[in-house]
Amino acid sequence: MISTRAMRTRTLTTLGAAAALALTLAACSGDNGSTTEETSDAATAAEETSSEAAPEETATEEETSEEAPPAASGDLAQCVLGTWEADTDAMQDSMAQMLGDTGEVEMTVDGFSNVTIDETTWTSDVDSTANFTMTVGEQTMEGSTVQKGTMVVEYTLEGDQLTQTNVVSAEGEAVTTVAGQEQSVDFASTAEAALGIPQTVTCDDTTMTLTAEAEGISMTQRFARQ
Repeated sequence: MISTRAMRTRTLTTLGAAAALALTLAACSGDNGSTTEETSDAATAAEETSSEAAPEETATEEETSEEAPPAASGDLAQCVLGTWEADTDAMQDSMAQMLGDTGEVEMTVDGFSNVTIDETTWTSDVDSTANFTMTVGEQTMEGSTVQKGTMVVEYTLEGDQLTQTNVVSAEGEAVTTVAGQEQSVDFASTAEAALGIPQTVTCDDTTMTLTAEAEGISMTQRFARQ
């Protein structure tokens, strides 16, 4: 029979691995609320969905004058353009959302995680180390995620829904260590896992947020304009 302590330790290890890999996805802005299939006992593989962007129609001058523009065709589409830096406090909040009432997490992040957005592509440039401590009941576990690399994906913006649709390039990896066990995830896998996941975007002069929901979990990323 498995002891209560062993069950708690296993639960904490599972949550630690899942949360750490979720942190990797969040830093690359490919947050789908799940881990890759290489994670043993940490979480199930993300169920990828593919979506095709509706072809854009070129409105005639008469149509433009008579019809109101879609929500994302003006201010929002222009607002997201530029370079943004990930908010590390928001990363900790995302991990806390994943844990829910199960436990608590504290995290520090060194380095940077930047995103540059133009009219068609989203470029992530990451070189960071995140150290975190998770507590579930009386059990405490420490872990870290070290990631370095770049990723370029194409995206669409329809209304306030931003969806990454195609991987242009991806180089680098994230190495997560939880309870002495090391797991490596390459950026190419991370980028592919994020395709087709719609994210609700908000934007103003200083801040951009992206919120995605998957498997009943809502996670928000926050960025500061550079």
